[in-house]
Amino acid sequence: MRLSIKREIAILTLILFSGISFGQIEIRGKVVSELSKEVIWYGYTIKPNIDEHPTSYSDDEGNFIIKWLEPNKEYEIIISALGYEEQHFKVTTNDSIIYKTFELKGECIYSQEKAENDWNENSAQFLLFGSIAPIGNSKADNRFEKKYNIDYYDFGCVLSNYECIEIYNRKIAELMDEKFGKKWRKKARIDIIGI
Repeated sequence: MRLSIKREIAILTLILFSGISFGQIEIRGKVVSELSKEVIWYGYTIKPNIDEHPTSYSDDEGNFIIKWLEPNKEYEIIISALGYEEQHFKVTTNDSIIYKTFELKGECIYSQEKAENDWNENSAQFLLFGSIAPIGNSKADNRFEKKYNIDYYDFGCVLSNYECIEIYNRKIAELMDEKFGKKWRKKARIDIIGI
């Protein structure tokens, strides 16, 4: 009878140990922009492309954890983020925690070069952070556009790559500073991205 109890305890221990070690197989890390190498902490989702039920979540600082994975198995991780195309990454687990940084590639429609070209062609814009219902110009905004020969452009709820917009707006702001000094900044809309 004692042999049977020892055997059952050994089997139970093995089952518990397997469950604990299986639960410690994780992928942890961050999602960063290929452009700036800065953490993308807003507007992204990350999920493993598997049929099982792993747990994945991210926090306010851009850290993510994918839990309950199998050891020594290749997973496809799918990441979609605001302003980026959906991207797929392959990661092979080991017998513990893997730390990974995923770099998202973004295509810039708006760039420093585009800002310079738009400025030279008198078609420069300040790109605004939009919402479902874009905020229209006030009379002061219309006067600003006319005085400085620049347009405000509100994306509405469709936003291009945020970093690219910042790069574009910063270059336009630099060109405005060169031509008009910095007084224009006090009269500009506060929802210009990046300045």
